[in-house]
Amino acid sequence: MEIKELYPAIYMLVIVGLLVGVAVLTFDKFGVAVKDETIITDELQTITGGAATLTNDDVIDITELRNQTVTMHTSEYNWTTAGVITTNHTWPELNATYTYDKDTKATTFMTAGSTAVGDIGVTWMSLIVTVLVLGVILVLTLRAFSNKGR
Repeated sequence: MEIKELYPAIYMLVIVGLLVGVAVLTFDKFGVAVKDETIITDELQTITGGAATLTNDDVIDITELRNQTVTMHTSEYNWTTAGVITTNHTWPELNATYTYDKDTKATTFMTAGSTAVGDIGVTWMSLIVTVLVLGVILVLTLRAFSNKGR
């Protein structure tokens, strides 16, 4: 086997890698795009240590935080997309109205596909590449020391 005979195998590996990478990115982007924007009104939350966690994650916006009589101003609290609200108020409870991206069946399917392919990459890809490189080195070494053509 000569070096020029290795090019088709290398090209095939690169093309397969590119296709797998594009598929994973497409799954991920499509899974995010098909989420349903859902509004939750007056979800009761308990504040512990100045923080509360909403039932849902992927929060897009918090419209209102209030207790029975007073509505908090947006400068009085912070929130994350994971649904964690922090505040300096000492209220024991609050009602939250917010919007979040709800997972759909398509989102779940796409996430599962991305995760499965990602696991293959993490678990097996380095081993496959190592074996291929060692095989190429072995073939080239055997060719260099063989008596063919002399």
